[in-house]
Amino acid sequence: MQCSVSTNTKRFHPDGIAGGNRHHRRFDRSVVPAAQKVREAANRLSCSNNLRQLGLALHQFHNDHGAFPPGQVHGPYPPAGVFWPVNHGWAVFILPYIEQQPLYDLYDWDKKLADPSNQPVVGTSLSLFQCPSPPQQNRFMTTSPF
Repeated sequence: MQCSVSTNTKRFHPDGIAGGNRHHRRFDRSVVPAAQKVREAANRLSCSNNLRQLGLALHQFHNDHGAFPPGQVHGPYPPAGVFWPVNHGWAVFILPYIEQQPLYDLYDWDKKLADPSNQPVVGTSLSLFQCPSPPQQNRFMTTSPF
């Protein structure tokens, strides 16, 4: 019976990668930009889906009311259902069409947009109105009547 002893001459990388191959570093560096490109493509797709949903909501409002929502209302403006001297932005008109009926129900049409009673609605950040791909995330309007 013959016995042979095998010696393993493989080198091991300090990070635990067998073979000590220097090519794995090149692979690691190429994975990061690829992952960033995939993430950015997903963000662009999400942004375009948000715009599509807003467009559908605007058209559904048009189908129901015979006109698009006003860009801004400085009341009174009876065609929009505003009978008091108050102001409202366009977004509150489409809340029911973007699955935000509870927020729409909280909004007090008899008071101004900036009224404290409307702040729970106006101050709610909806991801549908924000593009996920800008360098600055969670951007909000910094100038307002509040």
